[in-house]
Amino acid sequence: MNIYSMTHAGRIRKNNEDSIYVSGESLPLLAIICDGMGGHLGGKTASEMAVKLIVEKIASYGITLLNKRALSRILIETSSEIYRKSLTDADLYQMGTTCVICIIYDKSMLIGSVGDSRIYRFRDGELSRLTHDDSYVQVWIDNKILTEQEARTNPHRNIITKALGMEKLQVECTEHSFRQGDVILMCSDGLSNHVYDEELSKYLKDDDDPYFIVNDLVDLAMNRGGTDNISVIVISNSGGDSIDR
Repeated sequence: MNIYSMTHAGRIRKNNEDSIYVSGESLPLLAIICDGMGGHLGGKTASEMAVKLIVEKIASYGITLLNKRALSRILIETSSEIYRKSLTDADLYQMGTTCVICIIYDKSMLIGSVGDSRIYRFRDGELSRLTHDDSYVQVWIDNKILTEQEARTNPHRNIITKALGMEKLQVECTEHSFRQGDVILMCSDGLSNHVYDEELSKYLKDDDDPYFIVNDLVDLAMNRGGTDNISVIVISNSGGDSIDR
């Protein structure tokens, strides 16, 4: 297993409200990206709180025992705790955060997603998006009101419909296969707003070293404006430890 991660404030924003976590290089592996919102204090507090709570709750439950239902419950509980915290301080009012979480076992992985951060899998030269954006423009794409191309410049593209920090939240987690040679890419919208799916395929195809993939993608997003915080995690299944599940 070969992994590299990076989070960057970008060119425009002074503060980085993203939070990332990677448990290590052995399996089972836990990786998280959270993109906070609600002002600097609220956004950063929400993303950091989400990562901390999720890691603690998974450790308490037992990572090898997790299933889709349990992971959904953990994310819903985390959302409720962030919501309650937001009521205690005016500076934290309506804070929230996106979240993508990937738990990799030997031959499978659990995925949870809230908001518009993303998880991709690159396999046999093909890129698949494993998450579905919780956003207005994604609803319009699904209903064929907008094309993917039109959505890239739509003024509402950054408005999400779900976030950790909502009082009531529904989350559906998914399970996917994980094979030798697979590459997993996780990112906040600071990357996906500047670098599109067809371009991601090229970078994942041309280089199998996560260090260079991550650095090249962050540089590309920066060169195209770097208008938001940028967080990227790349996990390459090049071999290593495994665990039966």
